Amino acid sequence: MMQIPGHYPPILADIAHLLRARLEQHLPDTTAETLAVACTEDLGLTFSGCQIYIPKQDAMKRAQRDQAIWKDFTGHNHAELAHRYKLSVTQIYDILARVR
Repeated sequence: MMQIPGHYPPILADIAHLLRARLEQHLPDTTAETLAVACTEDLGLTFSGCQIYIPKQDAMKRAQRDQAIWKDFTGHNHAELAHRYKLSVTQIYDILARVR
């Protein structure tokens, strides 16, 4: 269990836990925890007193999906792409026209 200092506001504790979970995928647990706490403290110092808006990642995810559709497009597999990406064939045509 990660040891979060008692004076941490809940949002910073949440950030520390998220960072640790990501870092543990690539680093030993103790290193991940140390880095997570250090990064969280840096964020707290840098942005304390500020209201930060974190936009949804919808546009980024759509752009990544659209690039994947373009990469998977063979010139005649519109229906297959529609099924794979859970879109309509018309949406596939629109995406391909936009990405070209």
